[in-house]
Amino acid sequence: EKPNESYDVDVTLDRFKALSVKERGYERGNEVDTVFGQLFTQLTDRAEGLPAFWFRQERLWQVVYSGEEGYDAGGLYNDSISHVCAELQSGALSLFVPCSNGIGNLGDNRDKWVPRPQARSASQLAMYHFLVRCRAFGHLWWPFSSI
Repeated sequence: EKPNESYDVDVTLDRFKALSVKERGYERGNEVDTVFGQLFTQLTDRAEGLPAFWFRQERLWQVVYSGEEGYDAGGLYNDSISHVCAELQSGALSLFVPCSNGIGNLGDNRDKWVPRPQARSASQLAMYHFLVRCRAFGHLWWPFSSI
């Protein structure tokens, strides 16, 4: 039995598209091209119809990288989470900003990120909701300690 036969939620992620966002820099509207944005877009509709989706003990999704060879036995899933965490702690998404100590480069916790006060649009609030659900059910925790 192949590992992906036990998963009913496959996501196809395009890392090249996400890299282009990083190279272009943050612009309103290109968040959907980030790995986080692609996950959010593909999983939000499916997860709303499946409340049990969030209570899985293992991986929430199976990853296929567009245009790349790979077989997800856990490594691609972990890699997708690493991409999400890196994007959340960069300028690629409009959800978080460095804390004031990080901006001023003084005091403790300079590596921490906080919610962006201006992030109040319906799409940003939906992204926060998705992120909180992933985090609350223990699926985004290990590389995500600076937020």
